[in-house]
This record gives sequence, structure tokens and C-alpha cells, in this order.
Amino acid sequence: LGTVANGRDWTYDFDERSTLRFSNAPSDAAFTYERTLPTKSIRLDSPRLAIDAGATVDLAGGGQLWSREFVAGPQGLTDRLSQSGVYAILPAYRASVASADWEALTAKSVTDPQSRSLHVGDVVWLSGLGDLASGYYTLLPARYALLPGAYSISQSGTLGSTARSLSTGVNRVNLDGSVTIAGFRAGLERLDGTRAIDPQWSGFTLASRDLVRQSGEFRLYDASVFFASPTQPELPSDGGHLTLAAITDLTLNGRFNLAGAGTGAVAGQATSLGASVPSSLSGGRDSLVDIVAPSIRVVSNPPTHASAPDMVEIAADQITAMKAASVAMGAERTQQGGSTTLNVVAETVTIANDAQ
Repeated sequence: LGTVANGRDWTYDFDERSTLRFSNAPSDAAFTYERTLPTKSIRLDSPRLAIDAGATVDLAGGGQLWSREFVAGPQGLTDRLSQSGVYAILPAYRASVASADWEALTAKSVTDPQSRSLHVGDVVWLSGLGDLASGYYTLLPARYALLPGAYSISQSGTLGSTARSLSTGVNRVNLDGSVTIAGFRAGLERLDGTRAIDPQWSGFTLASRDLVRQSGEFRLYDASVFFASPTQPELPSDGGHLTLAAITDLTLNGRFNLAGAGTGAVAGQATSLGASVPSSLSGGRDSLVDIVAPSIRVVSNPPTHASAPDMVEIAADQITAMKAASVAMGAERTQQGGSTTLNVVAETVTIANDAQ
């Protein structure tokens, strides 16, 4: 997501006049628009709210958000991944659609989707060479070529329809270590498993991740490491924010997956990118839970009947079983930077359990 400059500023460019900067402590006075990282949250709101046995609420920490920085120098002066017509493939990626965003798409891709030029999300069939098996591949944004196992790919010329019978004969390893192989453009898979294919064959030049990284100095950054700070509301490694809003009845018999990612998982993801990992790195925080109602009563045993009008009864053990980092009773939290604002909803919160 976006790019990093000078190892310090993580930004996202919407166009030449609009830049977003991610920051632990956003400032309204900054020249560019600043905000914290997006957070993950679930809000369940109903007068009578039941999370029954068999249901799962999943707000666990994990996944990976990363960015890159290209540094011109002795290894190379030009970022080959920023050049027009360069994409990426991941052999293990089998989805028929690509993960893409505004910054990753070219203006031509947005304004002229019917163009015969290749676009992010197109599917190509490659005849394969060496470790790359023949088959269908989805074109991803070029920056994905920096991920383990990935390749950069660009169309290198038209071979003509007669090349179909000579597809393996035109495949070659180039002097710089890249490969040029025959292939063709294909449509999305139909329900019957068939695809529309382009009768015009083309050559495609591919470079492995290691070869791409040798073409210039690419520095990779993992958001859970880059933004690790007490003032950052939420990192990708952290659990999310769950809000349960009810009026007369709240049942919590389901499963809650609210744990943050472990230190080993966070470090492993960053290391797989080649990003630096500080010795002080810790795992993600568990999720936050807000329970909101006009009147709340915490009891020892789960209620066997509907609570009194406008009152929610919750068993203390059910709250503990969620294993949240913290639970706010009667108020909903909003976090910005290092500050937390409470929107108090409950008129009364009664603790009436005998559990220790």
C-alpha cells in the first residue's frame, strides 16, 4: 500500500494534487492530509442481540500490510516496477481477480477498460519454463513482484497466431537472467470451466523476485513494525474493535476470536519480506470490546429469561471467555492517535456477580 520516502514517510498518492500520509499522530496543520492506519471493527446493533452457539465473531489480529521504497544508486537508477506495462504474477495465486487500488491502476486502465492493452486483473496463459509451470496466471500490480515466489511480467512482442505450434520453441533464458516465453491473453473462467482465448500469441518477459531486487535497491516495510508505537490505535497485528449494542437482551454463547497475532508470526512476516525486525518487537494487542445498553447488570450465571425492560444481563464468565484486551461497559470508544473518547450510553451499570 503506497510508498515510503526516506524510510520515514508512508504516503499514498491519489493523484498529483492529493496525497495521504499515514501517521501515528495525525496533524490538521500538516501540508498533506494525515490519518492513522485504517482499523478493523464490527458493530452489532439490535434491541435483542443473540450470538448463539456455533456462531463465530472473528476480529483476530494478523494479515500483512506492507510498502516499498526505491532508492536510486549503484544497483540501479530506475524503478522497473514503476514502468508502464509491467505487472506481477504469483504462481500460488489462483483467484480470477486481482487485488488492486487507485494508485496501482494506470489512467488507461481506468478510462479505457476495453483497450487491447493488458491491465491489472487480466488473465494470461504462459507456456512455462524452468520452475514456472505452464498455466493461467492473473496479472497483479507490479509491486507484488517483490513478494516471495513472485515474478515481474511484461509483454515483449507479438508472435503471431502460427506460434501456437511453436510455443515451447520460442522460450528462452535471456542474458540478464530473465526469461521470455510464449503465451496468450485469456478471459475469465466460465461456469463450465472453459475460457475465451486470444488467438494472437505473444511473448512475455518474466524476472524472478531475486532478479527484480538486483535491478535496484528496494527497501520493504511491514506496517506492524514500521508503525509500532503506543500512540498507534491499531496495527495489522492487533485485534480489532467489537461493539455489541442492545437494549433488552444480549446472549453471548458463540465463539469469539479476538486474539492479536503472536510475536513470532509478526516477525516471520516481516522477515519474509526482507524488512528489518527490531529486537523490541512484540505481538499484537488483543481486541477491544464495548458493550452498550441503557442499563447493564453483570451477574454470576447466564440469564435464563429476558431481562427486565431496558436492561441487559450478562454473565461475568461470558465476558471473561471473550478474552478481550479490555471491555468497556456502557460506553462506546473512539480512538484517535493516543487519545480515547468515551460516548457514555448507559444510565446504570451494576456489578452483581460473586465471581472473583
